[in-house]
Amino acid sequence: MIKAVKLVLFSLFAFLFLADVSVAQKTSEIYAKGELLVKYKNGTASTAARSVNSIVGASVLEEFPELGWQRVKLPENLSVNQAAAFYKESAEIEAAQPNFYYRLLAVPNDARYAELYGLAKISAPAAWDLTTGSPDVVVADIDTGASYNHQDLSANMWRNPNETENNGID
Repeated sequence: MIKAVKLVLFSLFAFLFLADVSVAQKTSEIYAKGELLVKYKNGTASTAARSVNSIVGASVLEEFPELGWQRVKLPENLSVNQAAAFYKESAEIEAAQPNFYYRLLAVPNDARYAELYGLAKISAPAAWDLTTGSPDVVVADIDTGASYNHQDLSANMWRNPNETENNGID
């Protein structure tokens, strides 16, 4: 009995240790390496940007002048955290942060979603993490069982605008 308890405890600690390592590895890439997002105070973007970027040795990758932000590439010898701290010391800088990765995590709000086992088989949830589609995309369903009046489909059914009835050509 004591051996069984020890085995269970050892297994539990081993699992927790391995889980912690995998989380640490995943969180180490939560932002773009060597990139920083910098927000300048109103009216100082171009002057302050050139000055601070020159001191740091950063180059501008992208500008968002309407918002007062820049995405900058840092020199390899400077960490993102060091650069953010340096930028924040400048009076012209409102904010400086790593260029974090953001992921869309989308699942339908359908009450019966859990019953739709086929969606997991075709990796639909992974696809929805990339995009949820567009009304401009037309999908063909070659199936005689489509319910044209279904609440999810009726407003989205495509009709051929050039259809000539009874000619046998769609």
